[in-house]
Amino acid sequence: MPVLQDENHVFLLCPTSAECVSRTGELTMPTPYTGQGTRVGAGHYMNHDVWLEDYGDGGVYVIGLDEKVLLFYVDGPGDMIFNRWQCHKDQWESMWLSAFGVTTIKIDKAASSLSLES
Repeated sequence: MPVLQDENHVFLLCPTSAECVSRTGELTMPTPYTGQGTRVGAGHYMNHDVWLEDYGDGGVYVIGLDEKVLLFYVDGPGDMIFNRWQCHKDQWESMWLSAFGVTTIKIDKAASSLSLES
């Protein structure tokens, strides 16, 4: 599963994005100002500008607000909010690029480059 983390914190686990890879052939950076869209097989939860990484009984919401990106985990059964975090939208993209190298990873290209390294 794709994970965005540093040495101290896990910021985002991406189970929904990973599940959608088989349908789209790519892993895309969660875009805080848009939802995942129907192309990936994800429904629009609440409105079209919320990105949700669904964990079953909750999930992480990635929301853009002005120039900031807000992440927070909502535990569904208890309606509790855990692990709130925010950054500037430029830092969000920079973190993703630092972890994955590009904002959209084409899986066929990633698989062929991995086989070359083996």
